[in-house]
Formats: sequence, structure tokens, C-alpha cells
Amino acid sequence: MFGIGGLELMLVFVVLLVVVRPEDLPGVVRKLGEWYGQLQRMYYAILDELNHPRS
Repeated sequence: MFGIGGLELMLVFVVLLVVVRPEDLPGVVRKLGEWYGQLQRMYYAILDELNHPRS
């Protein structure tokens, strides 16, 4: 969807380790996953609405 490769994900993970304490990392990753899921659901809902508009 966004064209993010393995190198970019690794860079984000390293920056995240520097910014966030290791003991807080699981909670931060969980929250980022929730936000990504919500963003993805909104994206597909908008695409569905554009492709199949209601009368």
C-alpha cells in the first residue's frame, strides 16, 4: 500500500529503539499496529464508497 521495503522498516525499528525505552516498546508497537489497522480500514472504506456509491 505504501511501498515500504525491508530496509525502511529496519531503519524505523532502529529509530524507534533509540527514541523509546525497550520496556515500553511492546506497548508502542501495539498502539502503532492499532493505528495502522484503523487507517487501513478507513482507506478501504473510502475506496469501496468511491467504487460502489450508494444511490
